[in-house]
Amino acid sequence: MGHLLAVLLFTLGWLLTACGSDTDEPADDSNTTTTATDTTAPTLAEVTATTTPTNDTTPAYTFLFTEAGTITYGGSCTSSTTSVSSGNNVVNFSTLSEGTYSNCTITVTDATGNVTVPQKVHPRSTN
Repeated sequence: MGHLLAVLLFTLGWLLTACGSDTDEPADDSNTTTTATDTTAPTLAEVTATTTPTNDTTPAYTFLFTEAGTITYGGSCTSSTTSVSSGNNVVNFSTLSEGTYSNCTITVTDATGNVTVPQKVHPRSTN
């Protein structure tokens, strides 16, 4: 019986040594994933603009965005459009009273929090 126990312990020790352990082997980095953080703000460019007075009190503008994101309005212009996708997007401004609007801006914030430079909407007026 003692001989059998010795053989079993020897075999078990050999199996443990043959299989190795995490401390005996160098780390396997083949499954390591590296991620890059997006620190680049999306680009925003106006595609169409109303440059002359118009009777349209809810003008539509087309803007080009390089990334999807959340849109923010500044100045006197607002819109119900709150999100944009990559590519051309149409923004319909909320009703404007008669007058000149030269303080309107649009900015976009992407999913990682990068914000565009505010895009000034070309001054326009309603008549």
